[in-house]
Amino acid sequence: MCHLHWLWRCFQQTSENVVARRVFHFKGSFILSVMPNPWDRPPIPSNGDARLEDTYHGVGHIMTRWERIELALSRLHTRLGGEPDDEALMNEYGKGRIFRERLATLRQKAQRYFIRNSNQAVEAQFGQLADACEGFSARRNDIAHGIAFRIDNIQFFRQILKPSLLHRPHYAIIPPLHAYRLATKQGYPAFAYTSREMRQLAKRLLKIEERIEAFIPQQP
Repeated sequence: MCHLHWLWRCFQQTSENVVARRVFHFKGSFILSVMPNPWDRPPIPSNGDARLEDTYHGVGHIMTRWERIELALSRLHTRLGGEPDDEALMNEYGKGRIFRERLATLRQKAQRYFIRNSNQAVEAQFGQLADACEGFSARRNDIAHGIAFRIDNIQFFRQILKPSLLHRPHYAIIPPLHAYRLATKQGYPAFAYTSREMRQLAKRLLKIEERIEAFIPQQP
């Protein structure tokens, strides 16, 4: 069935056995797995935000944290270019329309830097940092392109939410209906972020920002 129908499928009445099998499979895949990278998607929460304002606040927090990472990367670009905080070099980094293009520009600048200043250990550290930024950018995109929604009205989420809390509203950021690429192979939403997941993500973004700012290449 087309991924575009996941919301309809979640609302659709299903037999108890089928629901139990699907939810056990979905939840079990998270329970048994270990997140190998700090930027991997968190498990679907069992407790949504009671207030929609808390969800909105989480979105704003992530967007601001991510823009600080972009600023830190633009400054790193200038350091790799040999002119710390040079406006022209900052603008060079910012020419990319999307983050993937800007990161490619930064990688090219780093490649030229390490040709002139060979240091495999530092180059490896840069590569790890760039990979982490690329990974976290996907989480930023989840939230930037997600929609704040009352998830306790969706059957799929009701099977995961704590039964004792179903008497109140539950809000989270989930994929919009048209974003079929953000659904699992089974057609279910691939993520849900409450303010709690976004606070944890914001803390990790802060750590990445600090790592970027601390990465000061040695100039010849």
